[in-house]
Amino acid sequence: MVFLSGYGSNDATLQCLLRLLPDVHEHELGLVRAHLTWGKDRINDHRPTVGVTSEVIHSLDLARYVTGGDEPLKVRDALGVTSDFSVSGPEVLDSVALTATLGEAPVTVYSSFTNIVRQRTVDLAFRDRRGQLVYASCVYDTPVWDADHLRVWRREDGREHTLCEIDTRDVQVPDAQRAVVKLRRLAPDVVRHVADGTPPRVPFAGLAESVGTQRLLNDIETAARTTGPARYFPQGRTPVTEVDWERLG
Repeated sequence: MVFLSGYGSNDATLQCLLRLLPDVHEHELGLVRAHLTWGKDRINDHRPTVGVTSEVIHSLDLARYVTGGDEPLKVRDALGVTSDFSVSGPEVLDSVALTATLGEAPVTVYSSFTNIVRQRTVDLAFRDRRGQLVYASCVYDTPVWDADHLRVWRREDGREHTLCEIDTRDVQVPDAQRAVVKLRRLAPDVVRHVADGTPPRVPFAGLAESVGTQRLLNDIETAARTTGPARYFPQGRTPVTEVDWERLG
């Protein structure tokens, strides 16, 4: 069950936001607005997939987690596009645009399995206890996996004042660890928890949270008003030998 949450399985992307979470609580930051983009290119993917709902949940979970997870996330509207991008069928949902609310804050989301360029960004605007705005922008896996950038700032006197910044884009990674640095962080947490009950750095998802996440995905899947299908392979699909995890992952 520990892998059923988007942010549980994607501990990778939480490492930057973990630095932001204490500030959200300490300074009583309330979310004003969120915009999330989570896309990658899986065109001609040889692996079965349920579609883009398995991708959009990562950004939704990240926004919900960094704000404390106490406010309800409600999807208000969903527009989608179907296509034959994968081996799973001729009309699989490959992209979706959502409007939602997280508590009282509006949230807009775009997620796609047919984004030609991988794009994973989380943009958040908060208001602090004094009524001033605080901004946070997170960019993940750009230009390669495990290259992340978090910046938190406020605007005062016509200038931007950086409050926190974390940048792993220039960190050198051994060849044997390329693209798995973040996943390696999750594995020891699971092993230690199973072995002696050591609490993980990122709490594992419980049953109630996992069921709630699945219901949210079901709602998106069934409620999306769709256009398509787009036909990437009108003459039929050819066997795929590509295993480019930077593109497909």
